[in-house]
Amino acid sequence: KKPIDDKFLVDAAYRRSYIEDEKVKESANYVTTLKWNEINLCGAAMTKSRTVLASKTS
Repeated sequence: KKPIDDKFLVDAAYRRSYIEDEKVKESANYVTTLKWNEINLCGAAMTKSRTVLASKTS
């Protein structure tokens, strides 16, 4: 039986963690994008309601 090449195992482990890292980064970016979209929508809604309130009070 041939001994398992340590370097191969290390490379494979490194590659896997790198790929998982990239996936995590991608999903983190996605979540951040969603959050910013929500914040922008909220901001737009608040600006709109402020404008409506201002026009009613004046």
